[in-house]
Amino acid sequence: MKTIAYVPFLLVVAIGAAGCSTNLCERKSPCANDVQRTQAQIDQCKASLDANSKSDCYSEAVAFANCQVDNIVCGGDGKTDAKLSETQIENTCRNQKANIVSCCVKSPNATVCR
Repeated sequence: MKTIAYVPFLLVVAIGAAGCSTNLCERKSPCANDVQRTQAQIDQCKASLDANSKSDCYSEAVAFANCQVDNIVCGGDGKTDAKLSETQIENTCRNQKANIVSCCVKSPNATVCR
C-alpha cells in the first residue's frame, strides 16, 4: 500500500526539514543545535507544497506534517532525538496519521499519497 511508504517519508521531511506548508516550510527546528535549512531547501519545500496543493489528501498531509513538527523532541545535545520524536509523534499524531492513511486509501492516486 502506497500510504505506508508516504508516512515515513513525511516523518523524514518533518524531522529532517522541520516541516513544509508555506508557514511550515519556514519553521525553524525547536532544537537549538539542529542544522537550520538553507533558503534553497525552504524554496524546494514551498515548491513541493505548491505542486501538491490541489491534490486530494493535501490538507490531511499538511495536518500530519504540522503535528509531527509540533512534536519533535530535543535530546540532551540540543539536537533532534529521532527515536524519542518518533515515539512522541506516534503517540500524539494518531488521528492525523489515521486521516491521511484513510484519505490515501480512498484516493491512492493523489500525488501526496505516492
